[in-house]
Amino acid sequence: MITTKSLTLNRLFKTPLHTAAFATFISLLLATVINVLFLSPTTLPMTLLITLVIGAPMSYLTIKTVFALRDTIEGQKIKLAIEHERAEILSKFMRDAAHEFKTPLTLMSTNLYLLEKTPDQEKKRLYTEQTYDQIQALNTLLETILILTRLDATDKTDYPREPVKAAELLTDIRSFNSNARIKMLVENTETLPVVQVNLADLHLALTQIIGNALRFSPTESDVTLQVAVSGQWLSLQISDGGQGMSAETLPHIFDRFYRVDATHTTRGLGLGLAIAKRVFELHDGHIEVQSEIGKGTSFKAYLPIARAK
Repeated sequence: MITTKSLTLNRLFKTPLHTAAFATFISLLLATVINVLFLSPTTLPMTLLITLVIGAPMSYLTIKTVFALRDTIEGQKIKLAIEHERAEILSKFMRDAAHEFKTPLTLMSTNLYLLEKTPDQEKKRLYTEQTYDQIQALNTLLETILILTRLDATDKTDYPREPVKAAELLTDIRSFNSNARIKMLVENTETLPVVQVNLADLHLALTQIIGNALRFSPTESDVTLQVAVSGQWLSLQISDGGQGMSAETLPHIFDRFYRVDATHTTRGLGLGLAIAKRVFELHDGHIEVQSEIGKGTSFKAYLPIARAK
């Protein structure tokens, strides 16, 4: 608990100037006491003047140096902590990536060996198809990593966006609906506002979220997409009737390289939702998620409505 006393001390020693002023005041007080006890009262003004002229600048310079040294040390600590965190992320990535790349490479190597050994044309065709599938899987992994790297290197101020009617976004989203599992809930498309978006990246983000919803929910169940205006935001809510996620899992789903499936029985590096989150951040938006085991998951993504000029 922060006390009144600690708040006063924090204000008193907030800057080198404050601290030096306090140190000078103490020096003048001590000089006065020493002068009264051991020296002549007539020398008091001279003693105080010397203390003020010499002590104040020295106190300020000394304390400023101490503050600068402290800030440097704190800065180094922060840099070391950041570097340590980056090293841990990189280490985890290398482990996960090694596993993801090793599996298709092993299968490709096996298939090539079998292609060389078998005279059966049907088996040759099967091994060839499997090899092409694994090559495609490797390409997808590489592309995902490159996409996230690009998004990380992008600054909001330089991020290309264009005004788009929200109703047009629905046309883009319908491209996911080849098997008619996505049910759209929109009250009135004509009243939907204009938003400033990067269509390619927004499509990419929605691909990750809707793809997850379709992948982790039963094939007989629907995925709903509800589009609405919420204050100054356009909200896109994507809900599924899948297995849901535990309360322990939810805080980590946007973490890079995080996998709910620790055994890696499903392909992927755990980058999809991290990509989606980054895209909405670049749009000055955000994503919320609610989920419960056995009751499905609901993602709600927000885009700021463009202001009328």
